[in-house]
Amino acid sequence: MKTLLTLTKINKQDRIIETRKQPVRSFTRNLMELLYIAHARIQSAAPRTIYDITGGIRNIDVQSPSGGIGYRRLKPNLLVASPGGKGQVVVGQAYQDGNTTFTADPQLGMVMPGELIGIQIGSSNTPVTPTDYRLAGRIPHGRRAPVSVPSRQDASLTDDNDQQSLGNWYGTFYYPRHQFDVTSIKLPLYRSGSPGLVTMEAKNSIAANEHYTILATTTTDGNTLPTSGTYEWREFILPGPVTLLPGVPYYIWCRQAANHVYLRRHYFTGTPRGYFNLKKPRFGDTGGNDNVTTLIDLYGTSPRAIEYGACDISGLTVANPIAEFEIRRLFANRSGGEITVRECGIYAAFPDTYSGFPGAGGALCICRDVIDPEVIVEDGEVLAVTYTPQITV
Repeated sequence: MKTLLTLTKINKQDRIIETRKQPVRSFTRNLMELLYIAHARIQSAAPRTIYDITGGIRNIDVQSPSGGIGYRRLKPNLLVASPGGKGQVVVGQAYQDGNTTFTADPQLGMVMPGELIGIQIGSSNTPVTPTDYRLAGRIPHGRRAPVSVPSRQDASLTDDNDQQSLGNWYGTFYYPRHQFDVTSIKLPLYRSGSPGLVTMEAKNSIAANEHYTILATTTTDGNTLPTSGTYEWREFILPGPVTLLPGVPYYIWCRQAANHVYLRRHYFTGTPRGYFNLKKPRFGDTGGNDNVTTLIDLYGTSPRAIEYGACDISGLTVANPIAEFEIRRLFANRSGGEITVRECGIYAAFPDTYSGFPGAGGALCICRDVIDPEVIVEDGEVLAVTYTPQITV
């Protein structure tokens, strides 16, 4: 199989001003893993472990995690077609709850924003390796101008009416609204007694009891926190910026061994507000409580954004001795400035073996290419990126 990459630039008058073609030589290990899992019928007792686009390790197989003749599951391991922008894609499993009725598990992590599935573009020209698990400098969806000075990127700030002891580990199950590089995190804390050092960790994973990667660790002196009756938005400065992706779950954990530090939160007495991925609050409770939103304030920077259109798969043609089809996505620059594109690739959706939430899934990078020379997309211009896989008999 060979694949052709075509880049087409369109100006404000809808005229094509540049077309460039180059061969694709950079399919990653993840594509081979997904093909192997499907054809070798890998079972859940011994799944393959693969790095997803967050750098976290995920377990993948083709077997249903539930038994029963009437409970057959579907696992779409190579889904690359998607809606544009924030349109949601079901990346988890469906199940048959009878002889004919198929429904989707209403579980956390089953859906992802369309921008994270299908063709991606980025700003890095870091050399490609077979083990690349994401674009090195992914450009996010949107119309935002870049934010170069750390400022508030996301927050849940009000309506605190409850608290939770940090204990061994406690914190926030968090879904970002947009992609940004977090540099510091503030949490509303107070103390009783002399708690000593308080540790915070940022992790990626769909669930605490699955594999995860620690993205950053930092500490603060708990003895300098105010005592009960008031609290302080204590800032934890990360050792370096950490990229957070939209609609992808992260954990912000805190630990204080003496149980003398408390985190303020909002406890819902009625129907929870702020639902994002079907079942849980966007700032959820790491203890699994559906009725809790944890208070948090996140600061950082963000790159210039470009609008992600739908990713289409179409045009299958078979003309002896060649068969081919197209994977295509349009990117519209409405950010107010130019965007430099130096890499592109494809993210494919998958459902995992077990995440603590049956039906959950994620995305894998199945190819990544460096674009040389780079493409500059001016404000108001559109970049069309097309991958054309082809086989010759």
